[in-house]
Amino acid sequence: MKGDSFVAPSIHEMKSHGVGLGRTALLRCEAAAVPVPIFEWYKGEKRIIKGQGIDIKNLSSRSVLTVNNMTEDRYGNYTCVATNKIGSANASVPLIRGLVLSYPSSLALVSCLRSLDCLIVFIRMAVMSHSKGRSTANLLPTLTSLTHC
Repeated sequence: MKGDSFVAPSIHEMKSHGVGLGRTALLRCEAAAVPVPIFEWYKGEKRIIKGQGIDIKNLSSRSVLTVNNMTEDRYGNYTCVATNKIGSANASVPLIRGLVLSYPSSLALVSCLRSLDCLIVFIRMAVMSHSKGRSTANLLPTLTSLTHC
C-alpha cells in the first residue's frame, strides 16, 4: 500500500501475575507493529494452544494467556512471540508461584550491580507479598538467586 510504513514487531511489555496452586494465572504480552502482529505462546519449547484450562485472547497489539487451575507442572518459563510480515520478536517471563514479574522491569533482578541492590529488591517483594496476605516463604528461592547478582 502506497504511503504506508511497515514496522516489525517490538514487544514493549510482558507481565505475569503469579498465583498459588488451583488459582488462575494471567500472562500479558504487548507488542507494537504495523501491520498488527500475530501472537503465539510457548512454555519452554512447546507451543501452547487453547484447551484443557488454557485460553488465549488476542486483541490487535496485545495477547493474554489465561492458565486456569494452576498445577505444579504449569509453573515455568513462558515465551510470547509476535510476528508480522516484516519480522518477529519474542520475550520470556517466568510464571512463579505467588509472584508478579514483568518484562523489561524484571530484568533488574538479573542486572543487579551490587548485593545491596538485590537485597532491596527482595525486601520490596517480601513487603508487597506480606501486605497482600501472601506467604513470604516462597520468596526464599528468589533470595537465593539474587545472591548471584
